[in-house]
Amino acid sequence: MILTALHSPFDYGAGERDASFVAACRGQATTFEAVIACVVIIGAVVVVMGGVVPGGSDAGVSVPGESAAESSLSSSVSGVVSAADRDSSLRTAVLAWDSDQGTFVNASSSGYASPGAVPGEFGDRLTTGTPADVTVNVRVTFADGDGESQSEWLLYQGEPGSDAVTVTRPVVLAGSDTVPVGPDAGEEIRDVPGFYVPDTSTVDESGVYNTVHVEVTAWRVGE
Repeated sequence: MILTALHSPFDYGAGERDASFVAACRGQATTFEAVIACVVIIGAVVVVMGGVVPGGSDAGVSVPGESAAESSLSSSVSGVVSAADRDSSLRTAVLAWDSDQGTFVNASSSGYASPGAVPGEFGDRLTTGTPADVTVNVRVTFADGDGESQSEWLLYQGEPGSDAVTVTRPVVLAGSDTVPVGPDAGEEIRDVPGFYVPDTSTVDESGVYNTVHVEVTAWRVGE
């Protein structure tokens, strides 16, 4: 009876059953190993990502006080420039050119020395619309006939500090715009020889005399 219970080497049915059982076991082992490997990989990724600070090694290093101060100053300057653009005092200032002297009216070659000297309401707005401890420079940039950038200082009060902010506003000029003050007062700029902004309307065929960009740079004294 014992001998009949043992599988004969020639019992092919039993061999096939054993092979199927081994193959199944091996398949389950392979699947289990794959699952374990995935768990290990995911765990490693979580650990690595947990040690990464978004934004690089400098993330979180900031100076809130300075950022807030610059934001506040930029807001003040933007308000001044926007108001001057709306009431056209920004345009009046950039048109106040003395062709005889080759400077803005009653200014030096580096522009006006103080905001109060700037013609029109723009200068007053710069004085009253910014904090007392703030210094301002104003530069007018434009393209010449060759498309090269040129500039003139409207107001210059020194080298900007490290906390300086700059607000830029474009002003589109027409040939029929007139000089508001000075020896050329009332003259259309297209008829004023030596007006500092050239007529580029024949170059770009837009019909616009030129477009200037008023750059207002402001910073707090002593910073």
